[in-house]
Amino acid sequence: MTKKITIKTISEASGVSTSIVSRILSGKAQQYRIAEKTRRKVMDIAKELNYRPNYFAKSLNSAQTFNIGLIFANSVDAFLGTIMEGVESRLRGTDYQMVVATCDNSPELERVELDRMFYRQVDGIIIYPSALTFDKNYPTEHFQQQKQNTPLVVIGREIAVEADFVLFSDYEAGVEAAEIFLKSGCRRFASANLPIKCSSDRDRVKGFTETLEKAGVNKENIIISVADADNMPSESDLKRLDGIDALFAVNSSLLINYAELLSKKNITSDLKCYSLGIERFQHMLPLNGTFRPMPGREMGWQAADTLLRDIESDTHEFSIKRLPWPEAITI
Repeated sequence: MTKKITIKTISEASGVSTSIVSRILSGKAQQYRIAEKTRRKVMDIAKELNYRPNYFAKSLNSAQTFNIGLIFANSVDAFLGTIMEGVESRLRGTDYQMVVATCDNSPELERVELDRMFYRQVDGIIIYPSALTFDKNYPTEHFQQQKQNTPLVVIGREIAVEADFVLFSDYEAGVEAAEIFLKSGCRRFASANLPIKCSSDRDRVKGFTETLEKAGVNKENIIISVADADNMPSESDLKRLDGIDALFAVNSSLLINYAELLSKKNITSDLKCYSLGIERFQHMLPLNGTFRPMPGREMGWQAADTLLRDIESDTHEFSIKRLPWPEAITI
């Protein structure tokens, strides 16, 4: 049977005390002012012996599980997948790993998953919260367990809880869309919106409409269209959209849905478009517009970085980070 390699084994092989070996393997050599020569000697021997840390024992000693909870409102699609990649990228090289849950856009499932995360005693939680229909308010009671002082980072959408937030620059995206349309000489504008109550969509549309109104555009020439449950424009909205020459969609999937129906009515030939996110098939549609990729990977990285600092800090002030958009793609 292969002999188990422990800190004591490395101590005997290196001639360095077990306490110093433990500090070096925990990444605390600099904190305890351990000589670089000693650190390198211990690390080389640990590598040579193929040492693997015992996280169970480490958890008992440090009162940490080294697990990070990652809760998504929906099943993991391409966008949420990039967020997960960003989190994983930041955790790489640390002792932490992800525990992932999805919630079918249900606050009740969020509560269940939060309970599970607390039961597992995760060291911190990153959550992309659900977005509800306009007739419902997002409940925050299930965050009351924050009294356990488990650090929380909320991403993508604002909710009424005490936490750190990592968001996109949503208002600025709406402003940019309006400015591009105005410079192109557009005169009749529309925004396509999801049928949900969501801070990111709200801020995008707010930036869009406020910029147009400040430029003197009459409100009658600013059409706000809310998609149906299938994320498609209603028949009444299609009639209202007749004659528009600019369409701002809160995401590219929604833009494609609208463009497919508008193209059948020959509305897209001179239509200027702007949306957020990149869809694989948008180039196949008769679209002329600007698309901003979603910086999902950066959002995940920043969220994990914020959470790690919260975990390691004795005192903390909540913060809001708004990420800039990547370079636009024009087609």
